Amino acid sequence: MRKAVLIFSIIIVLKQFSQPANCNFETVRQAIAPRIFAEQTTDGKTQSVVITRFLHNKAGIIGSEVGKCYFSYIDPIFLVNTLSIFGFFSFLYFIYYLTLNRAQLTAVLVLFPFIAFYSFSSIILIIIYKLFAIIGLTLFALKK
Repeated sequence: MRKAVLIFSIIIVLKQFSQPANCNFETVRQAIAPRIFAEQTTDGKTQSVVITRFLHNKAGIIGSEVGKCYFSYIDPIFLVNTLSIFGFFSFLYFIYYLTLNRAQLTAVLVLFPFIAFYSFSSIILIIIYKLFAIIGLTLFALKK
């Protein structure tokens, strides 16, 4: 069993990762003006100004862009491309294990995609994901 864990861990570590989309505060800020313009031009002249301002505000656009960036780092396709299929299921098992045994740590896990969002390198996040996948694989192997 130890050999299998070692082999799968090597596969997880050596798997080349795909670079996620560049998402940080700067890209969110750059998306505001084009989105407001594009959304307002599709409304037409007959729509009320109040409705237009309500539907096309900066807070909504910023929230939408932050959500896109956040979910791009926990996208299953991104995780499979980064961790391999073994690593993906090991990562899911790690999350499952944390949820069952240490629910407080699961809340911390939810914050990890913001590491890349705050202009840190996404490689740090990928290394953390790989480490979690190896821990999940080890926990699964030690499960009785």
